[in-house]
Amino acid sequence: MTTHVLREGEWLGLLAERYGLGSASAIWNAPENEPLRTLRASADLVMAGDTVHIPTEGPTHVEVAAGRRASFILRSGGEMLRVRVVGIASFVRAFGGIDYELTVGAQTLRGELTTDGQVLEMPLPVTATSGELVLMGSLRYEIPIGGLGPVEEPRGALGRLAHLGFTAVMEPGDEADTPVVQAVDPLRAALRRFQRHAALPPNGELDEPTKARLRADYGA
Repeated sequence: MTTHVLREGEWLGLLAERYGLGSASAIWNAPENEPLRTLRASADLVMAGDTVHIPTEGPTHVEVAAGRRASFILRSGGEMLRVRVVGIASFVRAFGGIDYELTVGAQTLRGELTTDGQVLEMPLPVTATSGELVLMGSLRYEIPIGGLGPVEEPRGALGRLAHLGFTAVMEPGDEADTPVVQAVDPLRAALRRFQRHAALPPNGELDEPTKARLRADYGA
């Protein structure tokens, strides 16, 4: 059994490839990682600094009697990247579908977004650490893979807010979020924008109603 402390940009699929295991679930479901499952709830929510126990890999060779034929099945990890696109309903109603390109490694998925909340899905290479979503040929969004963290953590909340388009940028009605406040506390500024959108009290706090709505809108 090997113990590994996750570093920035690492996720369980990457560790599975490094240690010769079939998939991220082989690590996540190991009995020794029960404390991690209790802490993070999902393999997608592990983050830098988490301690992961790497189970011992299976046998590296199989004996076959001379003159006998044997068949072997190689099982891939089957990890998938799922991206849900929200906030496009009014644009689609006014102008129609939005062309997109979703790229991870050497793979590119192309199509059209026609509904708000549409989910894009493609195989996820175990060595991938990021992807890119391009809308209408020019709007580019980087998609970090791994290390999001739970919504209770400031980093996890800020990551979800950024993915949903709520960053610490001044907009009409944000007079209370001065540039100084944004520079010192970008999470508070982003939370206030999200709370106004969600019709919640814009207190800039990561309270229980805000966390619940953020989980619902983000999907995790």
